[in-house]
Amino acid sequence: MRQYANRIANTFTPLDTDSSYFMNLPTAVNLMGDYNIDGRFFVSASATIALTGGTKDDHKTSALTSLTVTPRYEMRHLGAYLPLSVNRYGQVDAGVALRAVAHVPDGSGVLLQATLEHADGRRETVRTRQLVLALGRDGSGAPRWPGRRRSAPASIR
Repeated sequence: MRQYANRIANTFTPLDTDSSYFMNLPTAVNLMGDYNIDGRFFVSASATIALTGGTKDDHKTSALTSLTVTPRYEMRHLGAYLPLSVNRYGQVDAGVALRAVAHVPDGSGVLLQATLEHADGRRETVRTRQLVLALGRDGSGAPRWPGRRRSAPASIR
């Protein structure tokens, strides 16, 4: 612990300041709704409204005001989703997702099975009956793929 304290003391220069500090919480209102259009077609909407935003508050830290609308088509074994989001600054994000539940001939109902080995040596088997594939685009319009974990075993990288 002393070594950590010494590193902090040598890295940062203390500044003379007031003895108190004030900051607002990033308070926001979250509104969500879902509407079934005709049995298989749905639309959901979600809005986050920052209550401590604005330019006049010196002590602000705020959530980002945004609106997300997701039209979707759902059946028992298949789903397609198109989330669209816009934030307070006009940045638009879009994505697409597909959900598929497969019938497995062996009767187990398991589509995918993986055995995970934890850092402490524990082994865990995970099974799934459905698989969701998703791809998004950020505000720049560039594709956004989930990144690979650097700590993953070389056999699956």
